[in-house]
Amino acid sequence: MSLKIKTLLILLAILIVLFAAVSFIAPPPADLKNGVLPPAPTQIMPTPAPSPTSTTVTIDDNGQTIDLNVGDTFLLKLGDTMNWNNIQISDPSVISREVNVMVIRGAQGIYRALKSGTTTLTAQGDPFCLQATPPCGAPSRMFSVTVDVH
Repeated sequence: MSLKIKTLLILLAILIVLFAAVSFIAPPPADLKNGVLPPAPTQIMPTPAPSPTSTTVTIDDNGQTIDLNVGDTFLLKLGDTMNWNNIQISDPSVISREVNVMVIRGAQGIYRALKSGTTTLTAQGDPFCLQATPPCGAPSRMFSVTVDVH
């Protein structure tokens, strides 16, 4: 076989391989317009939930409404001049006291917002002299806050 025939056969083989490779290329996307691909979809990032916050509820908040988000906490700090007992929560599924948490002097506990809703926290403060013999005649004090959890 002559050199010309071998060269032509090699070129023919190369053309066949190139034609086969081109025929297997994927067709352009259906939404290709004017030779320009559409922009890639934008990834939507969810807005992060606000970080839980902590606040202090004091005797000055008596009769007020406290706004919280789920997960927020508050320190109930009514002071140490009275014996604050009988602390009640009208709906304990909305807020609850954190157990096994030591609080500072004059505080009655840390409370956590558990779910959306409204509840009332009430407490009765008795003067320490009521436990003396004879007991004093000083009045007790009532405390109440409404807690709205969003």
